[in-house]
Amino acid sequence: MAGIIPSEGFLLGVRSTYDEWSRLMPDANPLGVVERCLSKCSTQLVFDQHADGRLRDNMPRAAVLSSDGAQTVSDLASWRFPLFVKSDAVWSRTGHDSWVRRAENIDALHRIVSDGLATHRYLLVQEPVGGLKSSANFLLHDGEIIAESMCLAHHENPHTGGLTALRQLWWWDEMAADARRRLEALGWQGVAMFEYKWEPETGRFWFIEINARYWGFLNMEILAGKDFPRVQMDARLGHVEKLLGPGPVGFTCRLLFPMDVGYLMSLLRDPSVGFVRKAGALGEAVINSLNPAVRSDLWFPGDRRLYWQAMASFLSRLGRP
Repeated sequence: MAGIIPSEGFLLGVRSTYDEWSRLMPDANPLGVVERCLSKCSTQLVFDQHADGRLRDNMPRAAVLSSDGAQTVSDLASWRFPLFVKSDAVWSRTGHDSWVRRAENIDALHRIVSDGLATHRYLLVQEPVGGLKSSANFLLHDGEIIAESMCLAHHENPHTGGLTALRQLWWWDEMAADARRRLEALGWQGVAMFEYKWEPETGRFWFIEINARYWGFLNMEILAGKDFPRVQMDARLGHVEKLLGPGPVGFTCRLLFPMDVGYLMSLLRDPSVGFVRKAGALGEAVINSLNPAVRSDLWFPGDRRLYWQAMASFLSRLGRP
C-alpha cells in the first residue's frame, strides 16, 4: 500500500487537487482542517472564540489583524514591545510565503503590518514571552493519541532565538494537558507539534503555535525509540502500536553541524555576552562532544554518511559572506 507523509509545502502545493492526494496520506484531514491548522491566524481565532475558556489561558497577548478588521495597529500601541508579526502561507495573496518579523516600536509595527496586509489577508501580532522553547508532540490515529513526546530546547541557533540545536526529551503534565485540549479543539488527525515557551523558575508556560506536520528535530524521537513515522505507517496498515507517556526522559540529542556549532558561534560573536558565559559555553561544547550520552541527530548506527556530509558542507562555508 502506497503512502505519503506530507510536508507543509506539499499540503499547500496540492490544495487544488487535495482530495486526489489525501487518499495516500495516513490520517488525512479534510482540506478545511488542514488550512486551519497550517495557519497561525486561524488557530488563534479558534482558541479566542472557543466555548472552552481554558484555551485562552497560557497564551501570550495576541491579535489577528486584517485590512477590514475592527482591530487596528493603533489599538496595540500600549502593548509590550518588541512585538512579533507573523504571516501564513495559507492566507497569502501572492504565493506560498510566510514570515516572522520583529517590530521594535509602534512606527515599525505600522510599516510591517501595512506591507504584510498588502500580500496576506490576515496577520498575527504577538507579545513576547520568556522561557525555554519546548514542545508537545502527538500522533493521533482514528481519534486516539497513539504516540506522544515532549521536548525542551537548551540551545537555539542563533542563541537569541531560532532553530533548535540541542534538546532533551522531557515532560510537563500541565503543558501536555493544555496541548491535548488544543488538539481536540482543532479537530486534527495525524502528527502535530505544539510549540511553547516554558519558564523553569515558575513552571509557567505559553502556547506559541502549532506545526501540523513532522517537526525538525524528529530524529531525536527516532533515536530514543519513539519512531513516530513507523508507528503512523504501521497504523495505516492496520497494526496499531502505542508509544505513550514521558519516557525516556532526559534523552539528549543535538544537530551538531550546522546548528549547535552555529549556536556557539553566534554566542561567541555577540558583544553583549560576557566573558564568563562565553567561557562556560565553550566548556559545555567540549563536555557535550565527549559525553556519549549526548547523541547526534545524524549519527545513526550503521549510517554515518549524512553526519559527515553535514560537517563537510558546514566547513566548506566557513568564512563565506
